[in-house]
Amino acid sequence: MKNILNHSIDLPKLLYSLSINLTAFIKTSTEIFLQIFRLPKLKYCKLNFQVMDHLNLSSTSNNKLSPIENFIIKPSFRFESFENLLSYLPRLGHLSIDGMHDRYHKEIDFSPLALKSFKYVSLKLYSLKFDRLEEIIKNYFRYIEVFYITSRRDPEYLNAKKMGGNYFILHAKFTCF
Repeated sequence: MKNILNHSIDLPKLLYSLSINLTAFIKTSTEIFLQIFRLPKLKYCKLNFQVMDHLNLSSTSNNKLSPIENFIIKPSFRFESFENLLSYLPRLGHLSIDGMHDRYHKEIDFSPLALKSFKYVSLKLYSLKFDRLEEIIKNYFRYIEVFYITSRRDPEYLNAKKMGGNYFILHAKFTCF
């Protein structure tokens, strides 16, 4: 996988869309994400694989901004990495994460990002309390128009008063399973 992505950088005109579906476990996804972000013409990316060690992007390693506009992430994704992920994606318009979790509950000092093209978000949440999601909403979802949330066994997300709050979302769908 690493070799394929390394050689893909030499084919910038051919790679506008990338879908990766792997059945084998990947030891760490960080290097794969960083290689994908280096692809100069990539607009659409869908990742579907199982990972042993979760994504660990740090803002200090952010030396290349990605042109990705549509990003679908199927592997498990840490709440702590959300801000760093967005810092690589200034043109992001559509984001879907199928397994965001907050198992470690570390305090995070978020820095708001104004991503004006960021309009659509779909999040499937695991072990993520509402107040943690609220931090993300306040800091990054200023321009969101469509917002889908699926939460596992947390009826707090169905509280209309909490979800109404001070946020302007044109369309929202909340599901608890």
